[in-house]
Amino acid sequence: MDAAEARRTTFQFNEDDLVAAARLHVWTALTTWKTLFFLVVVVIGAGLIVSTLLSESGTPDVSGTVATAVVGVPAVLAILHSMSLPQNARRMYRQQKSLQESLAVEWSDDGMNWDGQTGHSRTPWSHYVKWCEDRRLFLLYHSDRLHQILPKRVLSSADIDSIRSNLVQAGVPQFRRFG
Repeated sequence: MDAAEARRTTFQFNEDDLVAAARLHVWTALTTWKTLFFLVVVVIGAGLIVSTLLSESGTPDVSGTVATAVVGVPAVLAILHSMSLPQNARRMYRQQKSLQESLAVEWSDDGMNWDGQTGHSRTPWSHYVKWCEDRRLFLLYHSDRLHQILPKRVLSSADIDSIRSNLVQAGVPQFRRFG
């Protein structure tokens, strides 16, 4: 990378970065048509099973199915969002020592370099399959499940614009819900 063109930041992840990344990743997965369709099928199936088990006649009860769907799905999602997901992300941070090390990220029109104490990665922009962001971070995807996390707290406004611009210029699709 040409030093005149390259931008660079150095940082360390914290547990909150991983929690935010896990939440954004799960949100992107839950808001696709394919996942929503699957979720509806599972909810209807679970509702039918629960209402059948709870009915006196042993046949599915429509009101029981609806009640299971209306109460059960939000309850499960709330538990995942507020308890399980953050707990798992924090545990992963504590277990994986490389996440606790200093990381230098440099980017230019060619791509991104990720340099840590235990590894190095160079990724051309065109190798990312999609990207998404929220107010806290970028997720840059190598595949549907493998992504790199870049917290915005370590970037200037110009850096954020530069990363977005490079991704768009390389034709990397930005994740869009229901798209």
